[in-house]
Amino acid sequence: MKTLTSRGRLRRLMPLAQLAVAQFDIAVKSLRPLAEHTNALFRIDTADGARYVLRICAPGEHDARDREMEVIWMNALARDGAVKLPVPVANRSGAWVTIAEANGAPEPRSCMLFTWAPGKPIDGDETPANYRLLGECSARLHAHAAAMDVPPMLRPMAWDRAFYFVHEPTVVYAAAHAHLFAAAQIDAIRSAEHKVNAAIDELFERGQGGPMLIHGDLHPGNVHVYRGAAWVLDFEDLMWGFPVQDIAVSLYNARVAESESYAALYEAFQSGYERVRAWPASEAQLETFYAARTLMFINYCANKSAEPDMAAFVPRLMKRVEKA
Repeated sequence: MKTLTSRGRLRRLMPLAQLAVAQFDIAVKSLRPLAEHTNALFRIDTADGARYVLRICAPGEHDARDREMEVIWMNALARDGAVKLPVPVANRSGAWVTIAEANGAPEPRSCMLFTWAPGKPIDGDETPANYRLLGECSARLHAHAAAMDVPPMLRPMAWDRAFYFVHEPTVVYAAAHAHLFAAAQIDAIRSAEHKVNAAIDELFERGQGGPMLIHGDLHPGNVHVYRGAAWVLDFEDLMWGFPVQDIAVSLYNARVAESESYAALYEAFQSGYERVRAWPASEAQLETFYAARTLMFINYCANKSAEPDMAAFVPRLMKRVEKA
C-alpha cells in the first residue's frame, strides 16, 4: 500500500477543510494548505483582508475536555492581555469545535478555527534576543496559570510520569517493537524512566510552583516574533504540571543540539523569565526533564515506526537517553 506524502494528505483533506470553513461566518477568498505536523493546517484569507488558520485535528490525539480547556485558557489569556496569541473562533452555531467529514477522509474530523499569528518562528533564528522573548512568554504563561482556577472536571492530562501522553500507548517495551531497540538500549530507557519518575514524584510531593496548567509544547517553533513582539501558538498539548517541566520543553532543542550557543541561550531565556517571575528550575532538574522529553519522542517514534523517517530517528534519540 502506497503511503501518501504530507502534500498528498493535505490535498486529500481539502474537501473536508472547505466543508468545515463553510460553517463559519467568514467570507472566504482563498483556502490553501499551510502545513502538516500531527494536525493538518490550512490558511484562510478573507474578502475583508483577515487571515485565519484552520486546524484539522488528528484523530485520537485529544478529547473534548482537552479542547474545551484549550479554548478557555486561550480566551482568558487574550482577555487578560497576558501574551499575544491567536484566538479561537466559534462557528455559526457558537461551537468552538466543528465536526466535518468528506469523501477521501477516512473518518469525521474535529476542526478548530483560529485568528492568524503574524511573524516567523524562533526555530531557525535562535538568538539570545529571541530566547529572551521566549523566556518572558514562558513566565507570563506561568504567572497567568498560577492565578487561574481550573475546574477539576476540565483538568487536562497530567505530566505525572515519564510516558505521560495518555492518548498514546507506551510501546517501547512491547515485543512488537523489539526490532527497534537492543537489550542495552531497553535498559537505558528503563533507567531514564525510573530517574524521571522519581523527579516527578518529588515535584508532586513538594508542590514546587504547581501543579498548574502549563503549555506543554512551548518550543521555538511555537513562538513567532513579529516587530519585536512574541506570539504564542498551539496550546493543544496543554497539561497539568510544573513550570520546570515546561521550561525543559522550551530549552530542549538548544540543549540536544549540544552547540556552544546553549549556555548563552539558557542565560537569555532565564533573564527573560526573571523579568516576570522568579526562576523555578535547577540545572539538574532541567537535565532530568530533557531526558523526559526524549523518552516521549522515542515512544512517539515507536508508535509511528511504520513510517521510515520515524524509525530512522530512534537511534539519534537513543544517543541522548544513553547520556542521561
